[in-house]
Amino acid sequence: MKVAICIGHNSRNKGAFSLYLNQSEFDYNTRIANLVKQQIDVEIFNRYKTTGYTKEIENLALRVNRKEFDLVVELHFNAAAPTAEGYEALYFHTSTKGKEYAKSFCNAIGNEFGGVNRGAKPLSKDTDRGFLFVQKMNAPALILEPFFGSNKEATKFINA
Repeated sequence: MKVAICIGHNSRNKGAFSLYLNQSEFDYNTRIANLVKQQIDVEIFNRYKTTGYTKEIENLALRVNRKEFDLVVELHFNAAAPTAEGYEALYFHTSTKGKEYAKSFCNAIGNEFGGVNRGAKPLSKDTDRGFLFVQKMNAPALILEPFFGSNKEATKFINA
């Protein structure tokens, strides 16, 4: 299986910061992607800061779609009120494979780390956060949110 890992956010706009990890989404997920690459053959892509989210994703999709992948994932972690917890995977609403992969991710995270399964969630409207990413990729695409960085559950993932 040929997989592309995209790092959520970019080096200038690093996303949420987790006090529990003492890292931003971008820094944490860059480290995770590089660890995964040491274990299995994946290709890593970064988003480049441009004039906005739409341009960033369009640029990323152009680079990723030049190659044929079986799966494209973007790594994130959630942030919200300290009581929020759990994991979820977002996919394009008409992608049968995306839905299967999203469920599989949620099952794997649950089996390994426990916690609240927020589920595989379809994105169907351009107002849904992350919609453009899952829509623009040629291969099934997922946005992975394995935990809330704003919650103590993040500590389970420090050395994951």
